[in-house]
Amino acid sequence: MEIPFAFPLPLETPLTLSRQPVWLRTGLDIENAMDPKDRDFIEVTPHPYAAVVFDAVSELGFRFKSATCEYNSRMGLGIPFVQEIEFYPGHEFADRVKELELIMHL
Repeated sequence: MEIPFAFPLPLETPLTLSRQPVWLRTGLDIENAMDPKDRDFIEVTPHPYAAVVFDAVSELGFRFKSATCEYNSRMGLGIPFVQEIEFYPGHEFADRVKELELIMHL
């Protein structure tokens, strides 16, 4: 049996880029249930404001490199980490920029 539901994710939820796992931990209170607790993996796509930034970075010739979650208690907005999204420079910036790192603060 499936019960559809929806809820807004916090803006700090990491994007599922570069195999970054994001899941909901679920639990049901049902007697004799076969699997009452588990993790349900979800896909998290950019907020429209972040998508504009990613589009602009792409237009400038930068290419996605990786995304990682890093501990940062001061910038985490209530959570102890931020997601760093890294890009390689295109040919126009290759002689001046080693990489571009973005941290979204929405």
